[in-house]
Formats: sequence, C-alpha cells, structure tokens
Amino acid sequence: MRNFSILLVALVFTVNAFAQENDPNGEVNMMSKRGEYILPVAGDFALGINAIPMVNYFGNLFNGHAGNSASFDTFTHTLVSTTPVLFGKYYLSDKTAIRAGLLIGVYNDTDRENVMMNQQIPDPKVTVTDIMKRTETDLGLGADYLMYRGKGRVQGFYGGGVYLNYTKLKANYTYGNLITTEFSSPYWYDFAAGSTTSGGERTLSVSGARSFGVILSGVVGVEYFIAPKISIGGEFRLGLYTGYDFNGYRTVERWTGTEREVETLPKDANDGSIAFKNASTGSLFMMFHF
Repeated sequence: MRNFSILLVALVFTVNAFAQENDPNGEVNMMSKRGEYILPVAGDFALGINAIPMVNYFGNLFNGHAGNSASFDTFTHTLVSTTPVLFGKYYLSDKTAIRAGLLIGVYNDTDRENVMMNQQIPDPKVTVTDIMKRTETDLGLGADYLMYRGKGRVQGFYGGGVYLNYTKLKANYTYGNLITTEFSSPYWYDFAAGSTTSGGERTLSVSGARSFGVILSGVVGVEYFIAPKISIGGEFRLGLYTGYDFNGYRTVERWTGTEREVETLPKDANDGSIAFKNASTGSLFMMFHF
C-alpha cells in the first residue's frame, strides 16, 4: 500500500508540473497551445482502461513482491465485478455521457497432489498423482449514465446504471488409485478439504454450475485531464445486488460393497441472494477521447 501511495504522490506532482508548464499564469486554459479543446464535447467518444494492473506492476517492480494490490482492488462475483477492464463512453452533451463497460475473464487451474499408491504392503515413498482441472468463465456487461460538473481540468461526475454478471464453472478430477475389488477404499486427495483421505464417495466432475447477477448502482468519481482529451480518474460505487446461483451437477464414484458405481447428482440446493453494499473497491482508470 505504501508503494501505491508513493505512486499517487508522484502522479500528482507530474500533473501539477504539466499544468504549470502549459499555463504560466496558473490559470486553467481550456484550449491547448495547438488550439485543441482539453475537455470532451458533445459527440465525442472515449475508450478507457482499468489502471489497477499498472499500479500492481509498479508496486511489484519497486519491492520485488508478486502480490501487491491497491486496498480497494478486490474482485468478487457480486457487486465489485462491475468494475470493468475495458469501457467506452459517448458524450450526449458537454456535461452528460453514457458509459458502457465490459469484463471478461477465463481462468484455468490445474492442481496436482501426490498420495500413497494402493499396495498390499503400503510404502509411503511410492505415490500416484491425483489431478483437479478447473475452468471458470466470468462475464460482466453494463452501462452508466454520468453527469459532469467542475472547472478547468478537474471534472467531478456522478450518476448510476445497471450491470449484469454471469459466471460458469466446471471441474474434472482424475485419481491415481482406482476403486477395484482388491482396493475398494483407496487413498485419494480431497481437493475440497485439502487433505488425503480414503474410501467413501469421491467426485469425478462438476458441471453446469453457474451464477447470474443484476446490480443497480450509483457512482461518484473525478477525472483530471492531463492533456487534451486524455484523463486519469477514480470512482466508487454503492449499489443493490441480486443474484441466483445454480450449483449444477456432480458426478461421483463409490464402492457399493460389490462393485464400483458412478452416479450424477444435483450438487447442492440452488441459492438466491440480495444485498445492499458499499463497493469501496472502486477503480482507477485512464480515458482517451476522440
């Protein structure tokens, strides 16, 4: 967090130096030396990127750590996943705009764990490998109506909008020790519990697990135009979230006493939720206007 603060201080000094260099009298001039408008006007488009990954990168660069993040940069599958990675904006007037955001994430994880091999005479040094392969897809799409007010390069904004979330999850498990007549209670790794166990029922796959969410939120923030039509800014949200989780199906295998059995079952009861929460995670961004 200290590195993040240092970066913000350096950014403020850079911005002030730029403003003074282009305006020796200390007054805000809304036209550049080339006669270009500094602030956007009606009909302008803008493209933006979330600056949090850049903040993380510089933090890691300064102290050699790999896990730095701003304190408000936490993503979940509820309200704060409305913080888009990419977004576009269209100015309806000089002081109003519509902004649309897009969040896309695809995650593939593979977890390998060693367990003792099935043997008539157990030897802990002889092992096999159990594997979990997990894929998650996250999608977010929404839009905000924003209103601006301010003087000079500093422009505050406020407004609100609606965002939709969709998450899909699937997982597959393979085990080095098979369930057989000779070894009906083999050793295997329970990935959910994070430990080795034996016997019982074990999961072969999870499919059809998905979540839907709708967020109605208000937003407040500020932008500073460091150059004609180029701005940096930050924002925070407050919103009402409602969602539905469909937990999908689980395919399992077990020993019945006489044979190995494979069965597909509903994973869990489906869940619904509604919450009013402060999205203090917010975001930092850069915008380029055309």
